[in-house]
Amino acid sequence: AEDVSKPIKTAFEKALKDIKAA
Repeated sequence: AEDVSKPIKTAFEKALKDIKAA
């Protein structure tokens, strides 16, 4: 579960940052 949730969290944070930058 951790192997999957960690990358998902990273991708989510990256997407959130991209949204703020947009």
